[in-house]
Amino acid sequence: MENKNDDKLDELQQALDDNEYDIENYDRLIQYMQVYEEDEPWKWQTIDAIYEQKAQYFTLKLHELTSWILVKQKVDEGELLLFYGDAALNYYNIDMFKSYLNLLLENAMGETDHDFYLSEISEFMKIAVYDFENSNILWNLLIDHIKQHDSDNIAKLKGIYIKRLTYPHKELDESFNEYSSFISAHDPSNYEIELQNANKIYQSTKKLQPHYEKYESQIKENNQPHVWINYMSSVFKYSKTKNINEILPIFERAIANDETWTEEWETVWISIIYIIFSQDEIDTTNLQRILSKYLRTFPNSPCAYAENIRNSNLKQYKKICNRIDKIKFKDSVDYQKWKLVVLAMIQFENINKTEETIDKLITNLKAHANYALENNDLMHSVEKLIISLFTELGFQELAIELLKKMFDKFKEQVDVWLFGINYYKNDSDVNEIRELFNRALSNASMLDKPDKLTEEYLLFEQLNGDINSYRKATVKCNEAMIKAIKSKNENVIVEEVIKPKPQKKRKHEEEITRSREDYTIEVKNLPNTINEIEVKTFLEDCGTINNVSLIEKKDCKKAIIEFSNQQSVFAALIKNHKKIQGNEIEVTKLQENILFINNYPNDFNEDDLKSEFSKFGPIIDIRFPRQRQQQNKKRFCYLQFEFSNDAQKAILEYNGKEYIDKQSNRKYKWDVKISRPKERREREPPKEKDSKPKPHVKLTSMVPNNIKRRKQLNI
Repeated sequence: MENKNDDKLDELQQALDDNEYDIENYDRLIQYMQVYEEDEPWKWQTIDAIYEQKAQYFTLKLHELTSWILVKQKVDEGELLLFYGDAALNYYNIDMFKSYLNLLLENAMGETDHDFYLSEISEFMKIAVYDFENSNILWNLLIDHIKQHDSDNIAKLKGIYIKRLTYPHKELDESFNEYSSFISAHDPSNYEIELQNANKIYQSTKKLQPHYEKYESQIKENNQPHVWINYMSSVFKYSKTKNINEILPIFERAIANDETWTEEWETVWISIIYIIFSQDEIDTTNLQRILSKYLRTFPNSPCAYAENIRNSNLKQYKKICNRIDKIKFKDSVDYQKWKLVVLAMIQFENINKTEETIDKLITNLKAHANYALENNDLMHSVEKLIISLFTELGFQELAIELLKKMFDKFKEQVDVWLFGINYYKNDSDVNEIRELFNRALSNASMLDKPDKLTEEYLLFEQLNGDINSYRKATVKCNEAMIKAIKSKNENVIVEEVIKPKPQKKRKHEEEITRSREDYTIEVKNLPNTINEIEVKTFLEDCGTINNVSLIEKKDCKKAIIEFSNQQSVFAALIKNHKKIQGNEIEVTKLQENILFINNYPNDFNEDDLKSEFSKFGPIIDIRFPRQRQQQNKKRFCYLQFEFSNDAQKAILEYNGKEYIDKQSNRKYKWDVKISRPKERREREPPKEKDSKPKPHVKLTSMVPNNIKRRKQLNI
């Protein structure tokens, strides 16, 4: 072996020693060692040690476990027994556990090993008994083992058969028939009594079967995160014991494949974590196990770091912070993701502060605030939390200093001004608050929500001022709105005169990239009294809402909500089974309920299309996207049904259906399919000529109605 190979090995090992949180350091070293020329024991011992270290910080994929097993065989086959046992429990892998049991049998020496075999099955079955799909595999292993080693113990076998009947599982009918045969063969004199008792248990469990079969069927048809989430939520909701073990097999099956290690599937992890949080007595053992595995599986997820931080002790927190620093996580993600981690860090450090750590906490808060100011988070969650903490800790001067920085840096953001004004209301007199409103209005030409600021100012004067101060405020608000409107109009003119084409192109692209199909959820069982604003308020922490449609039902309402991104959808799905005004809601992701209707008859308008398709079911919306060219317009639209089944019915009847166009007397075919955003650019709908002139765009006044009315009344 040449010296350069030794140098390379030293270089790779040093890289791993320097940063154990970089997964590539492990992979490069393992790859190098596997092609190493020498086939000496130290080589495989080294690879074994690398895998063992990697497993402390990262969840190994199934193919890596297989490779590690091969390495273990070369190092010490005696270790395989322990390895299989640990891996089966950590990964909840039935096949791996069966291999572990087979190894136990191969190494069995006597009665002690028989007892150990039973104890290992019993330990694994604490979770496995709740596995509707696979539990019977282990029941059969247990029964077969007892029949082989303790066949005369009829009472013990009876107990196991009966216990199996108490758990819903796929082969429940077969289990009952098997018990019937067993009693017939071994206790025929008591057959009738035994079967009567067993039948009561069987019938009780049988009632629960459809509840599981419903989701098992959905999983086979559509293996998506929301199905697993609903499965877990439903089982836990109707559980009498609220035992997390009842849903652990569902969770472990959901995440079993490497393909689920994506951002979309993170919602399954977050869902089970929140289910644990809902327990009266939180199962901290399972919580810590899941959180640790969550971070090892998603080492670049802000949610994984945030949840681990919130539920860690001081020692664990230091390790997490060390990991964050070593991988330079703050620099590798955008601020919106980093914000989740920062908020968790601030919460942890504040809860665990002592007199000795207060100075460090203040230093960290200042650093977090400065970084937040640099990144202009529109919600300003970090700055607002830090201002509250500064005040609570008795450092009000630091709170005011940060607030002033926000006023200077974000002077165009009305929400920042209103937050500051509300803060000052606690310790300032009316004139100081009035001065802040006037200072904010002085930026009228750049304010993002001038109407909101003026309404708050006038409301403030109504509550705290007199008729004279109210009149003065009305004048100032009116002047500010005029400046704001003038500024908006000037910006519109600049856009139209200087850059007309890019402006139109951008609007068209926004229409294309906006993905209602992927970012829409359905919320059922809303109170009849709820309105759109209350729905938005309930979901505002999930993300930006593009649209809300409320639908009246017999004794409740439901809402169709369109978000702006996938992350918001994930956050909203977590609210499943939450309560609004006493109603427990059901939140699901809407899928395949929007049709792309292309090549419809030339003389059809919106009412014609609604009339044509409403026979299949309720229609939520129909959209005719903006087209850049009024000449040669394309005939297509997007029609949204309330139910996906209705959309499928429409496709079956209309897609490919022929008709004669009345204007051209030519034969055409309807093109009706599920709308899929990624395919939109490939579509070429037929064009039609349109000689109608472009409509004249009229700018509407931005002056709020209350100000207009006051002007009319000369207030």
